[in-house]
Amino acid sequence: MLAVQMRDGDLRVWSVAKKYSADDTAKVVRNLWKAETSMDGPNWMGWSKNGRITQSSDSQTLPWDVRTKLVTHDPIPILDLLRGLAVYGQGATLFTLGPNDTVQQFDLNSLAITVANVQHPANLLPPSPPVSEGTGD
Repeated sequence: MLAVQMRDGDLRVWSVAKKYSADDTAKVVRNLWKAETSMDGPNWMGWSKNGRITQSSDSQTLPWDVRTKLVTHDPIPILDLLRGLAVYGQGATLFTLGPNDTVQQFDLNSLAITVANVQHPANLLPPSPPVSEGTGD
């Protein structure tokens, strides 16, 4: 399986053979998001190892459970103006980055549960490495 987030917000799941065969070509098996109006903009997706695809498009973030033929999704209560997302680990842990360096963590194993919501101080650069002394000429 391969999940592809399109520029217009559509999310497609493809069935791709593990070994190439001219008789068994890749095909779309699910089209999970078909917006009424096509709108280019920030679109993100991440696929967890447990068969859930998390999609963010058009100011909505949805986890899609594609393990069975009955595809389900429930909205995730994220902050406005999402700047990025990541899905981590074998479970379904979602991290989102919002405005003002706000990070949210969700457990998506059942309904989306907020685990943490923190704001990191902005513009703090890591310490510079020590300056090496030159050998001179």
